[in-house]
Amino acid sequence: MTIIKPQKNNWHSKFFLLVFLLLFLGAVFYIKEYNQLANGRYELENLKKVIAQLEEKNNDLKNELFKFTDPKRLSDLAQEKALVLERHPQYFNLNP
Repeated sequence: MTIIKPQKNNWHSKFFLLVFLLLFLGAVFYIKEYNQLANGRYELENLKKVIAQLEEKNNDLKNELFKFTDPKRLSDLAQEKALVLERHPQYFNLNP
């Protein structure tokens, strides 16, 4: 006669199920974290490229501004427009 005791073998299946569940959840968590890290690195590289382009554009704008405000160019423009440099300018006053 064979006596089967299902309760005795049940803890093995629960243990393996728990281990498998922990490994599965760990793998899902690892994949999620890795994807976030990869996306972060990709965004960082894109932002570095954008910053480099903006710095280049900023430098070009600064060069143009300095070119327009060059004292030699401004004095030539003043002579061309027949402007005179006032040493002691008098300003309008609203108070009598």
